[in-house]
Amino acid sequence: MPRDTAPRLSGEGADVEDVRDLGMGSHADDTIFNHAQREQRVVITRGRDFAELAMNQPEHSGVTLIRSLALRSPHITTTLIERLKSLEQDALPGSIVVIELGRMRIRKPPKQ
Repeated sequence: MPRDTAPRLSGEGADVEDVRDLGMGSHADDTIFNHAQREQRVVITRGRDFAELAMNQPEHSGVTLIRSLALRSPHITTTLIERLKSLEQDALPGSIVVIELGRMRIRKPPKQ
């Protein structure tokens, strides 16, 4: 994710951590995913691997996948903030949110 993502989300009132600031930037995806789950945090990423990890978990805090590859960094973060503002916060746990240029999809967990 662009380096300005965490500070800009924080400026919008979100409680965020950037894995690079935690010294985890080079850790394996499953290590980062498991850390996020322990902290009850949503993973915001451009990597599909996190969505695959989430699909294999019966319960997770949520994954937001950014697939706007053609955008420059400031636009990626702006698009992310706009889309997240349109979501109810209780929609994120257990969901995989895919944000693309011009649209957003939400894959909710199956009902038990």
